[in-house]
Amino acid sequence: MTRLGSIPLVLAMLAAGIAAPRPHVVPGFHATPDHAGAFVLRHLNPAATTPATSFHAKLDGWVNVQPLYWRPHGARHGRIFVATEKNEVAALDARTGQALWRRRLGPPGTRHDLCGNIDPVGVSSTPVLDPERHALYLDAVVGAGHQQKHELFGLSLHDGHVLPGFPVEIGSGVRALGGSFDDLVEQNRTALALLKGRIFVAFGGYSGDCGPYHGIVVGIDQSRPRVTAFWSTRAVKGGIWNPGGIVSDGKSLYVATGNTENAQGWGGGEAVLRLSPDLKPLDYFVPDNWRALDTDDLDLGGVNPTLIDAPKGPTPKLLLALGKNGVAYLLDRRHLGGISQALATHPVSADPIRSSTAKFRVGHDTMVVMNAHGLGCDGADGVVALRVHAAKGAAPVLQTAWCRRIDGRGAPVVTQNEKGRQQVVWIFGAEGDERLRAFDGVSGAALYVSDPTPAPVPHFSTPLIAEHRLYLPAKDTVLAFNLVNTAAP
Repeated sequence: MTRLGSIPLVLAMLAAGIAAPRPHVVPGFHATPDHAGAFVLRHLNPAATTPATSFHAKLDGWVNVQPLYWRPHGARHGRIFVATEKNEVAALDARTGQALWRRRLGPPGTRHDLCGNIDPVGVSSTPVLDPERHALYLDAVVGAGHQQKHELFGLSLHDGHVLPGFPVEIGSGVRALGGSFDDLVEQNRTALALLKGRIFVAFGGYSGDCGPYHGIVVGIDQSRPRVTAFWSTRAVKGGIWNPGGIVSDGKSLYVATGNTENAQGWGGGEAVLRLSPDLKPLDYFVPDNWRALDTDDLDLGGVNPTLIDAPKGPTPKLLLALGKNGVAYLLDRRHLGGISQALATHPVSADPIRSSTAKFRVGHDTMVVMNAHGLGCDGADGVVALRVHAAKGAAPVLQTAWCRRIDGRGAPVVTQNEKGRQQVVWIFGAEGDERLRAFDGVSGAALYVSDPTPAPVPHFSTPLIAEHRLYLPAKDTVLAFNLVNTAAP
């Protein structure tokens, strides 16, 4: 069985519209480096979903990250990895929730007289794990008050011990390379990424936009742990802050930035950027009305870029960007276009889009789902599915396929069978009705709704799916639901 850690194979399968095999590992946000958010389950019966009452997990601190999954070679069941805002990291038995090990990274940061809506602040972003090195990497804010610093930790998957050379102090590493980094105003809530022997961490500002932060991507060498490269917006602000953050096609990194402040000329904000593994800017797209977006605080970076492969169309490599202005931008990711107009635009939402996407193939089309206030259909505030149609010899078409109402601000994932069929969209009503819902991915038909969960789930939360269970971060715990097979052939 091939692991999801085998990046080139998985990306090739996804590009071909073939579902990836059931994993021994879910190494990062939304399962794969392109953050597809698609998981393989055979002949799932959503209506038979039940809470996993045998799973109990107790953690110290609020959980804002997507849990990760790894099953050691030869083990019958795997481990769920989760981190909290009090800097506790735990490996949980995937069946019972019992802690197999716990690691305290140090005292979390405190905001007090600083801005932000998280206090204390420790691990706010989804970590990434490397199954080949048996390592878990995560960014933590360590130290109280004005002494707090961002430190990148590497931990053993087996017992949680800190790996040699870690932690790496990120701010001093950036400054040693000639950059500017203020630990008090830079926040990492964007999921970490791995590519070509480097760990990548991205930064933006805290809620309230205090201080002269920048949108920054930092690269740390895995073998000799140290900061080796960084990219930063030239203008102040322009944060990289959405939970999905950095996506990769196995060759390059893609990020989306927010609004800059008092920029005399374009300074890196309101953009989708393609970066090399050594963080050299290779290409970018900026809407031609970027100044108005800056003025109105309508970040292009509220959602991570979504990579779309359309081999039958005239533009085989596409990218979908979604803004807080409620507009979807379809781009040619081979030539993003600079400050220009997109290949196609489509008004998606009546409110700002702040979500992570999941995607799946239906024939030659790609469906992209998100939490948004849908336009052009009767679903209103909830979950929206876009269809990207790329026919041979015709320009790609972007349209809303369906909308459904939900109460809450979770982020969706998708399950499908091995043939890439029976697509089911799962989304949670975070900070709303606290219910898990399932919808048919093609039609939007409702398939399942749970009772309210016993613990509140923070907004932007997205599930993990492994071992026929759906795991969801909630307050100081992880909730689990049993996903049941049907007897259908």
